[in-house]
Amino acid sequence: QKAWEYVRLGDLLRDRGKYQSAVVEYEKAVELVPYNPKVLNKLGIAKMMAGDYKGAIATLKKAGEVTPNYSTIFVNLGLAYASAGDDEGAIESFKRAVELNPFNPLPYIKLRELYLKQGDSYNAEKMASALEIIKRR
Repeated sequence: QKAWEYVRLGDLLRDRGKYQSAVVEYEKAVELVPYNPKVLNKLGIAKMMAGDYKGAIATLKKAGEVTPNYSTIFVNLGLAYASAGDDEGAIESFKRAVELNPFNPLPYIKLRELYLKQGDSYNAEKMASALEIIKRR
């Protein structure tokens, strides 16, 4: 119960743009529930928003190990890798997110951007086509 009080406070702080303060509250929650993927995911997002990309990646990787079938974690991990400038890590994470949930458009959008950045027009077009298919549904 106490962990969720820290999470709620972290959510309020994050929503108000107090990212580093949110990290502190989420870390308190993680001390109480160290293997909860939702809390780890929130902590990873807050670290990323606070500019701690290495910390975000480490936290989100742990969350992915705890719950390897939670696609949202891999979307956020891809965003953290992209923010850190690790395009290959981002691509692998977004590809995993698509495998787990092929109906979320964000990984397709980000993969297309990354492929275009790398000059890979073939895979960029594949992502654009896949995105159009899921938008029709």
